[in-house]
Amino acid sequence: MMSDMGYEYTSPWHREIAEDIRNGNLENLEKAYAAGWNVNEPIERFEPTEWFHYPLIYAIEYKVDSSIRWLIEHKAKLECFFICS
Repeated sequence: MMSDMGYEYTSPWHREIAEDIRNGNLENLEKAYAAGWNVNEPIERFEPTEWFHYPLIYAIEYKVDSSIRWLIEHKAKLECFFICS
């Protein structure tokens, strides 16, 4: 498991995606998408209890406009914000 900001992610892939969303790194998001990343797949991490968020919710929580826009343009489910949060 990789740690980021004190959190343990279930895989390095999830940590990298979370960092790219939080930092608005659209180039890396585009590379991950081209490699088969599903923008509607949850980002998972371990805490005292298991936790996950969908990428769009993560981008909204961190208020990263560029990531929000990119995710929506790449078919992130908007209803997930209301259903999954």
